[in-house]
Amino acid sequence: MSDPTHNLNSPEKTSEKPRPRLKHWSKRCWFRILVICLLLACYFIWQMWDIHRFGHIDDGSRADCAIVLGAAAYHQKPSPVLKERINQFYNVRLDED
Repeated sequence: MSDPTHNLNSPEKTSEKPRPRLKHWSKRCWFRILVICLLLACYFIWQMWDIHRFGHIDDGSRADCAIVLGAAAYHQKPSPVLKERINQFYNVRLDED
């Protein structure tokens, strides 16, 4: 009638009980991941909007100096790239006055 090798604590019996718990935990985990992804997406969209908005703000004030970047000077002479950038700046500055 009763199998002496059959134990109530056999792996077959214990493996069935945690499954609903595992499913519930899995659903909670996926829900948390979804919420975190949505929050990150909202944060990135807000950052993009803020950077875009800031790029269009112009206070209209004049500057006392300008910085021309991205070129070099060799032996106290400007490189051709730096010379053209300085000329471009000078032309733009003349158009403003």
